[in-house]
Amino acid sequence: MSLRLTRSIFLLAWLLAPAALWAARIDNVVAQQDDARVIVEFDLAGATEKSFVSLLPRFGERALAPNRLSLSGDVGLVEPGPGKRIVWDAGADYPAGLAGPVDFEITAVDVSREPVSGLLFASLAGECFEMGCGEWNEYCEPDELPVFVACPGPFALSVSPVHNSAFAAFMNDTGHTAAPPGVVFANGRHTASPGLEEEPVSAVSREDAEAFAAWLSRRTGERFALPDEAQWEYACRSGGRLFPFGSVTGRMGGDLNSPQQENSGTNLLGCEDMSGGLWEWMADDYLPYPLYTANARPGQEGLAGVLRGGRIGSPLRNSRCANRYERAPDMRDATSTFRLVRLEE
Repeated sequence: MSLRLTRSIFLLAWLLAPAALWAARIDNVVAQQDDARVIVEFDLAGATEKSFVSLLPRFGERALAPNRLSLSGDVGLVEPGPGKRIVWDAGADYPAGLAGPVDFEITAVDVSREPVSGLLFASLAGECFEMGCGEWNEYCEPDELPVFVACPGPFALSVSPVHNSAFAAFMNDTGHTAAPPGVVFANGRHTASPGLEEEPVSAVSREDAEAFAAWLSRRTGERFALPDEAQWEYACRSGGRLFPFGSVTGRMGGDLNSPQQENSGTNLLGCEDMSGGLWEWMADDYLPYPLYTANARPGQEGLAGVLRGGRIGSPLRNSRCANRYERAPDMRDATSTFRLVRLEE
């Protein structure tokens, strides 16, 4: 299909994620161009609750990250049903036009809210993938090698890190005394600092994070834990990407030593700020690749823990999904947080 966008030829196609990945699926896609706007109509089927819908345009080897584009309509959290519509105001984002073919990838991921913590969880298939830093990258660290096949299996990942309000509730229920900076004690109870209720909890150790996961498991009767490295990297890559903000190649076109300036936003699986926010604790100990098991804990004393994700101000190379960082598991650093997995039976 040949379409014209401003002064350039604009070829439009779409790539659908395989239906086996998630229960939600995209059906009956129709795409058209109206002047400098691209309109994609579709049906959202197979979901019982809201799904997270993303539209990712790709121009050559460049991924045009959806959180940086002028998208409107049925993107983000969307109710299932027919007659959905996404509009991309491409003229606003690229007033000079785009010369060459542009592909579109549309994905839909099931999400559900856990009522005790208030966290949203995205249900992921966890298929086998090549984990680590391979020849497709322009930069690798020694601890990201060798590349090996990891098979996380089905799991649900919280789309955002645990926020201050949920951590305050955990402290009130358990008597946990290590208060992060976003939680205050007043009138006999812990509460989130005003204005910081939905901000990620910070300055927590891996031990604090594991205690929170154990508390939520007891409260709900479900199994919650920190993500292991394979689960986290699978979600970060969201279908093979090297950066959570959408790049489909290892070529950034910039200096990997330059600082990251902002959060990565929401990726194709609905997961927010997997780089550029705070470092995130993993369940694993810091061990050489290949990891021999999920949630690798050999029972040795004194092993470091693992952080993932990078943060604002750290070099851009730290934002790669393969990047690993070691830290003592009892350390409470202002730059650390955590998110959870709900383990599927």
